[in-house]
Amino acid sequence: MPVWIRHESDSVADLLRVVGAGLLAGSELRISLATEPSPEVAAVLGTAYVVEDGPAWCAALAGLASGRVRLIGGSPERFAEDSAGRPELALYAQPVVEAGRIELLTFLREQAVAVTAHRFGSPTPLVAGLREPGR
Repeated sequence: MPVWIRHESDSVADLLRVVGAGLLAGSELRISLATEPSPEVAAVLGTAYVVEDGPAWCAALAGLASGRVRLIGGSPERFAEDSAGRPELALYAQPVVEAGRIELLTFLREQAVAVTAHRFGSPTPLVAGLREPGR
C-alpha cells in the first residue's frame, strides 16, 4: 500500500527526512508538493513527485480508496474536510522530528504473532511440532 506524502511547508529538510524514511522502509511513495521545488530538490526526488495546488490535491485525495497520508505542514482540519472524514485514510500530521525511528513508523506495518494461550502463557496444542528457527 503506497504512502502519500503531502508537503505544504517551507521546510525542505522536513520533506527530505520523511522521504528518506519512506525509502529506507522500502515503501511505495507518492509525493505531492504544494509548490514547485528548487532544482536541487527536484533532482533528489526525480520523477517521484507531482505539484498539486489545493483543489488538485483534494481531487487526488477523493480518488484514494484507502491508505496512509503523511502531512507535512498542512492543516489536519482541512485534511478532514477534504477527505470527508473517511476512516480508511490514516493521517499522520505530527511535526517532523529528527529521530528516524519515529519517522519510520508512518511507513511500517506493525504485526504481532503469539503462539501461547491467552492469560497463562501456556503453549497451545496447535504449535506442538514447531521449532524455533535455527535450532
